[in-house]
Amino acid sequence: DNSPLAVGGRLTLSPVHTEGRVWHVGFGGNVVYPGNDNPIRFRARPEMRVGVDDRLIDTGDLFGDNVNRYGFEAAGVYGPLTVQGEYDFVHVNRDEPGRPDVDFNGWYVLGTWILTGESRIYEFERGILKNPKPKGVVGKGGIGAWELALRYSNLDLSDEDIDGGEEDNFTVGINWFPTPIFKLMANYVRVLDVDGGGNSGAEPDAFEI
Repeated sequence: DNSPLAVGGRLTLSPVHTEGRVWHVGFGGNVVYPGNDNPIRFRARPEMRVGVDDRLIDTGDLFGDNVNRYGFEAAGVYGPLTVQGEYDFVHVNRDEPGRPDVDFNGWYVLGTWILTGESRIYEFERGILKNPKPKGVVGKGGIGAWELALRYSNLDLSDEDIDGGEEDNFTVGINWFPTPIFKLMANYVRVLDVDGGGNSGAEPDAFEI
């Protein structure tokens, strides 16, 4: 009665997965039974670490019988171009007297372009995209693989009597793969807006390597 229990699954479909050409969709979900008196909490950092207390949106502790999460994902690869996105929806069945059930959701869209012409690699058995392998390896006459990336994301942790806040983020980055097993990343992350919660109006940004 006191131990959490979770059951989940994921199904992916890929009608096209040749070299340099991929179409992928996926569906997933889980049900979590937190157990007696165990709190449920959702919070998130803004895709960067800006300090010790850097979770700008936070539901605080909730208590419920179970949590149901549903997700949808899609991705496409066309030569050096990759576009992918994901949407998640969560329903919390609360058992606190007088407190309504609540719903939260989040999504992102990511686009990348490999300037040196390589393609992202698709692993069909696991339904995931992997890093590209550079055509020219640094130290062997090549310059590695260079990739530009743009990402937009949204997470809404406010519903009914829960004011956890809603956050929008934007990221621009460049990735360098000098060899097949080494990667360098440089990202500029900007919080466009926090609406609600204890950090409403916050707009931090950071440059990370």
